[in-house]
Amino acid sequence: MRITTLFLSTVFAATAAFAQTEEPKTPPAIEALQNVVMDAMHGPVESGDAKGTAELVSALREANLAFQGMKLPDAYADVAAEFDKARAHMNDAVVAFSGAVEKSDSVAILSTMLKVHESMSQVEAALSGMCYELVALHDVIAPIQHRALPDENWAAIKAALPDLKAHIDALGAAELPAKHAAVKVDLDKQVANLHAAWAELKSACETDEPKAIATAFGKIHDHFHSCTELFP
Repeated sequence: MRITTLFLSTVFAATAAFAQTEEPKTPPAIEALQNVVMDAMHGPVESGDAKGTAELVSALREANLAFQGMKLPDAYADVAAEFDKARAHMNDAVVAFSGAVEKSDSVAILSTMLKVHESMSQVEAALSGMCYELVALHDVIAPIQHRALPDENWAAIKAALPDLKAHIDALGAAELPAKHAAVKVDLDKQVANLHAAWAELKSACETDEPKAIATAFGKIHDHFHSCTELFP
């Protein structure tokens, strides 16, 4: 999941570098929230540290409160609608996470923290003008590309098949931000390629042929990047 933030930071930095605005950097309230979310996700929540998680709740609530009250800089007026949706999702996720911590429900703590993390990705995607469903698909592809495939963990790749399919379906059904409406036709073509590559990967997994699995997944990875190239 760290890869998502790195990926989005790169996209956001590239967008900001070319924008002729007075706000080239991520607004401070968002940056502060990113830091708290990452500290929680990859610290006490991931390790199961109940005391540390409880201590982070107040920091998360405070960061979310500042985020909910911030004014989106005029430089991002064209993505305001998507940003407001992501902001609302974040608030709901923080409330749910706080409730899970108060009840000391370890299962709910992890699942609601994942929702907070997902909402953070939505916020970042909205700011950068990226399609959120594409970012979400990256979250599924990246662990396979960078962990399961190098480790030859074919079982993990098989286990990821339903999630991959669901995210490819979601990308095909995505409502693109108005500024990217023109790429819809080309995106649909790439989604069709992703579906074909997924079917090839499924067949390869059924035969347990490592080379075929690696080749088929490589096609998914390549078509994913073809999708990202559609977004300037």
